[in-house]
Amino acid sequence: MGGSIIRILTCSGPIVIMATSFSNAAYEQLPLEEEAPFELLIPGSAIESSSDAVEA
Repeated sequence: MGGSIIRILTCSGPIVIMATSFSNAAYEQLPLEEEAPFELLIPGSAIESSSDAVEA
């Protein structure tokens, strides 16, 4: 298991080591919150429906 390093390892920046394992993975899911229905805002409709709009 393993061996000796012959030369010194150098790097010019930070080293990031990422590891993962998928054996017996347990996933946790957060409960969804009750949200209001999504309303689509069409450009220009807010100006046309505004009660403060001044007609020219």
